[in-house]
Amino acid sequence: MKKKIILSAFILILSFFTNIATAQSDETRNQIQVTINFEGKVINTELRTFSISASRDNDSDPKKQKKEETRFYLYFELKKNDTEFLRIFSKKQTKVDGTVVLADNYGKNLPRIIGFSKASLTTYNDQLNSSSYNESSGLISIALICSELIVDGIQIE
Repeated sequence: MKKKIILSAFILILSFFTNIATAQSDETRNQIQVTINFEGKVINTELRTFSISASRDNDSDPKKQKKEETRFYLYFELKKNDTEFLRIFSKKQTKVDGTVVLADNYGKNLPRIIGFSKASLTTYNDQLNSSSYNESSGLISIALICSELIVDGIQIE
């Protein structure tokens, strides 16, 4: 009887740790990929994270108010160092068009598609470290500014 209780407890604990391991494998459920068209080439790069922010100049004083302008900022965290992707932004006046696609590898959620045009580099950050996580030796983040943005088929003004 004692052996059955110990065996049952062991199986219960083992199944608990199996659930934790399975939940951790869901970390890569979604895949984010950026595609950039540059000088006739199509460059694809996988991302860890992607975010968008927008800013508008809104002045309540009609005398000071100029044409309302919206600026879109795109923030990329690259999954791996991609020299071809970085080479695109090596020149100051580079402007690119591209698309970011978020896809659910399980197929349960619809893909998210974000299109952008006339984007240029505003910030480049390359953080290196001696430890390795997910076959990467650091963190590369890039911020772009663009003038046109389409999110899931809706153009944002």
